[in-house]
Amino acid sequence: MKMIAGKLAVDNRASLALLTLVGVVVSMMSFHEGRFVVLSISGIAGFYFIVYLIVRNTRALKVVAELQFRELFSIIALTFAFLIFAGIYLSRYNFIPIWDYANYWNNTLGFNHSLQNGAVDTFRQVVYSVNYSDYNLLLSWIMSFPVYIFPSWKGAVFIELCIAAVPTALLMAGFIVSKSTQLSMPEDSSGVFIASYAVSLLASSFLAPIFLGYYDAIPAVLFVALLVALMDGNFPKRHFGAVSVGLGLCGVFLLRRWFIFGVIGLVLCCLIYWVGVIAISASGSRIALFKSLCFRVATMAIVFALPLVSIFRPFVFRSTGGQYSQSYSAWTVYDSYFEKALNVVNRIGLLWFIVGLISIVILVVVYSRVSVVNKSSFSELVILPVAAFLGAVLASVVFWHVQDFGEQHWYVILFFVEIFSMVPFFACANLLKNGVARTVINPIVVALSIVSLLQGFSIVSAPSQISLLLGKQGIVRPIRQHDVTEKHELITYLRQQTMNGGTVYFAAASANLNYSLADTTLLPDVVGSAFPVIAADVDSRDGFNTGFFDARFVVTSTPVSLHMNEENERVVVALNSLVQDSSSFLGRHYIERKSFQFDGPVEVHVYEKVSPIEVEDVRTLKDYFNKWYSDSPDLFANRFDDYVNHMKQDESVE
Repeated sequence: MKMIAGKLAVDNRASLALLTLVGVVVSMMSFHEGRFVVLSISGIAGFYFIVYLIVRNTRALKVVAELQFRELFSIIALTFAFLIFAGIYLSRYNFIPIWDYANYWNNTLGFNHSLQNGAVDTFRQVVYSVNYSDYNLLLSWIMSFPVYIFPSWKGAVFIELCIAAVPTALLMAGFIVSKSTQLSMPEDSSGVFIASYAVSLLASSFLAPIFLGYYDAIPAVLFVALLVALMDGNFPKRHFGAVSVGLGLCGVFLLRRWFIFGVIGLVLCCLIYWVGVIAISASGSRIALFKSLCFRVATMAIVFALPLVSIFRPFVFRSTGGQYSQSYSAWTVYDSYFEKALNVVNRIGLLWFIVGLISIVILVVVYSRVSVVNKSSFSELVILPVAAFLGAVLASVVFWHVQDFGEQHWYVILFFVEIFSMVPFFACANLLKNGVARTVINPIVVALSIVSLLQGFSIVSAPSQISLLLGKQGIVRPIRQHDVTEKHELITYLRQQTMNGGTVYFAAASANLNYSLADTTLLPDVVGSAFPVIAADVDSRDGFNTGFFDARFVVTSTPVSLHMNEENERVVVALNSLVQDSSSFLGRHYIERKSFQFDGPVEVHVYEKVSPIEVEDVRTLKDYFNKWYSDSPDLFANRFDDYVNHMKQDESVE
């Protein structure tokens, strides 16, 4: 009792000291600056408080918290070496980020500018953005303070590695160790933790979205925390744990709605896992365990649903009612499930699947032939990886109904695959009686993880056989553009030309030239679009943007700038060609004002509209696109008709 009281006293003194320090710092600031810092830091503080509540009292967190000095030193050294590598790698970047590479960075900078409006307005704009925007401000709020400290694109990427990649890898390593050592706890498990940490932290598919500017590693932390908590042996006993898990499930859905596919896989994984645990439990405890789990699941479901049916109903309707399979069909590259599955194996690496499968077979054989003291723990080592594998399969199949995996979407299955591979593998390694063999295995795993990282990040070129085993080569390359100055000149010129009004339409949609340059070229010095800009990049998602007819300037290029096949971007192709052709029904309304030379080589043209678009021009363009999109009237024909009606109304008023 005295020891507990002493510990509480220490905790209270530490909390009091922290609060005092925060109070001193805030008091030294002006009122507005202090309010900004409090609002900004509350996002990341609240997020990680929820993460802590989710993983509190789990074996995985206990493993991390009880690391010995040698383990801790090794982890710090590995992390430090990785961050040095990341800093050097990022220093090789020289480009203007666009589209998804910059969306959340741009949004977060803008969000920080709006924090001066106060807590109530901040909460309102966050809720509104979640309900009505594809890139909501909830994630921007979490990244607000880190981006405030490191406002550059590279700085934001680096800090995300520190606050998201490292915690995720620590949780995964703790979970893998806690599960793989249930059967046989080696005398020294430090090597297992270090190897597991290296596998998780250095996975190219895990790091690639971060190095491309995505902030999706933040919800990945939450997703891994949920995975750790839901398959922890203490979960049925955690009364408040179900509340925090339910809140986390809702949060990961709100942060990035496509994580719901990972949640679907997690539900199947947990179902198989806990059914297996109940089946191998002692007969006298099965009913009690089943009742406890039912109560926890009911609590989670209620907590998960309450915010969605009250505050975030528009978000739910928008997420479930959209025609996403049609809108994102252009991102479906592989036709058959076999091709999609082969892409998964090529991307992640065949070795990890082989290791998991062979290890499971070995465990089953050993279980059937050897008398094991703790059969429940042993059987769990087979159930868990199988459940994780099936969860990954279900998540993939459901996701593929919408589109193929983009860079950030690998988080949907990546952590399941790591569990499938590493938990049975290290369980088998722990069964080895030869301590030297166990000691050698862990450095080999670390070395393979480093090679996988180096070839995935284009540092070394490995033979195709190695790439097949360890994962795809060249997932990430330092982005270097030699036309950064020219891009600044283009955006500055258009900004000057539109100072007195007028919008700019981009009939270009490549990674080198597109409308988002107006949003990102002048960041972080100028937050927000440099001028009013409109575009339509992908036909199946964007259709035809009739704002084109009202735009004063149109940006085109030679050759046409695309990031997909022409059949997916016919709007870009058509407008780029017609505006440049002075003899066409559209081109006769435009005159070229200026041109720029971009990498490629690509010649960028700025055209100004010198005469108004006529009704017959709109109808001709409608007929042109009806040849391909007659089955998508809401995206094309109806928009043209609405614009013609608008033109006629304006004529009647005049």
